[in-house]
Amino acid sequence: MLKQVFVWLQFTLFGFEIYFYLYLLKFKTPFQILAKKNILVVEDNHAILDVITLILESEAFNVAGLHNGNDFLSHVQEFGPDVVIMDIMLPDIDGRLLLKELKGTASTKDIPVLMISARYHENNYALDGISADDFMAKPFNIDELMDKIYALLKD
Repeated sequence: MLKQVFVWLQFTLFGFEIYFYLYLLKFKTPFQILAKKNILVVEDNHAILDVITLILESEAFNVAGLHNGNDFLSHVQEFGPDVVIMDIMLPDIDGRLLLKELKGTASTKDIPVLMISARYHENNYALDGISADDFMAKPFNIDELMDKIYALLKD
């Protein structure tokens, strides 16, 4: 079944206000037939967080978003995410430290994490030998994001 999604984007880039509509055509996936999955997105850029949230909600995921790392573990324990998408460069803490804390806690160590970053790349983002289950550089392709999320949910 084909589904249409319209996304209104508005953000500031290098001091310029940018406005545009994004038109997406999506086919329903087998995952949409299953029970809704929870995805926690930790991203300080409001425009990116809003776009990721809208895309994931259009794919029938339950989404919670955080703009910083405050009380990260308590949010994880309350929301019970099936996947965490986390930026590395957050305003109050390095996302890799949150990853280390998540993977070092017995009740959360098995939650798959997709790290995203504009500064780091797949070969240099690990901290103290701890890396996420997957990595994606910004800017990223929506289809690539969805492919990575579905792959993490299958594992």
